[in-house]
Amino acid sequence: MPVFAEGVQRGAPQARQVADRWHLFQNLWDALVVVFGQHLTSRKQLIPPVTPASPDERPVKVAVRQRRRPPAPPSAIEQARAERRAHWEAMFAQVHVLLAQGMKKPAIAKQLGISERVVRKYSHMTYLPKKQSPKYGPRLIDPYRDVLREYLAAGPITIAKLHRLLQAQGFTGSRAPIYQAVRQLRAEWGVTDGSSPMPRRAVPVSPQQLATWVLQPTPSVTLQDWIQHVRAQHPTLDLTMGLAQDFATFVRQHKPHHLANRIEAVELAGVRALTTFARGLLRDFDAICAACTEPWSNGPVEGHVNRIKLIKRQMYGRATFDLLRLRVLYNGTLCT
Repeated sequence: MPVFAEGVQRGAPQARQVADRWHLFQNLWDALVVVFGQHLTSRKQLIPPVTPASPDERPVKVAVRQRRRPPAPPSAIEQARAERRAHWEAMFAQVHVLLAQGMKKPAIAKQLGISERVVRKYSHMTYLPKKQSPKYGPRLIDPYRDVLREYLAAGPITIAKLHRLLQAQGFTGSRAPIYQAVRQLRAEWGVTDGSSPMPRRAVPVSPQQLATWVLQPTPSVTLQDWIQHVRAQHPTLDLTMGLAQDFATFVRQHKPHHLANRIEAVELAGVRALTTFARGLLRDFDAICAACTEPWSNGPVEGHVNRIKLIKRQMYGRATFDLLRLRVLYNGTLCT
């Protein structure tokens, strides 16, 4: 801020002022959010086109050797099941051992502490079978799975609308089985039936998210496609994004001599928010250039400022400046 710069010049005229790189990007991010919010009045304008690729256009997956993760430890339920299984396997073995020794079934039941019915059951078995999971009958949603596939393949649709459409065809259940069936179909789409992949529901992004993507040093291919889509639809945003990315690149690559040309280009572009940002750079241009070349950072200073703000908020309206000064000095000695 100009007030801080003037204070430094008066207090230490021989010191070299270095701007904070994080605040430079933060101010640029704020300017981009304003520009995006002004030109993209509807969040639907930030929805990139969703064009599902055909099976022939799908990228070929290359087998890559991946690091195997250690198996997850068994849960408490799984441990309890394993302990019960081991217990009854031991009982099964003891029953057959005692039967081979000629002991009667009532005596075996009394000695092992189990019922005589279990002893008779085990005596007719050669091995202890595993416990079978309960089998459920057909569900109400099962006859409508093919219809669900058609509706989902046609485009994004809500569960409520699917419920109304299925009710018109005779479905008498609630929305819960429809939701579960949709989740299962999404998980197995394109794997079990070999059809084209189901189009994903396009979710609009906010101006804040788009500004973050623009300033990323190495965005992914997907993010680059989103950015190119917006730039192709809005010429003003194309110029704005280009100037912002150039500025971010020059700061990261320590090229302050290119900043002056980009500031002039911003003035000619006529984008108000960027123009305000550029004029702020001109006011502290020497500090901006030093931020691009010097390794120093005012992170420790920002930390002390936040500490002072915290102390001030804790005693807001309760004491005077003298007590604030003593608390700051006292906490400062404890920190050092």
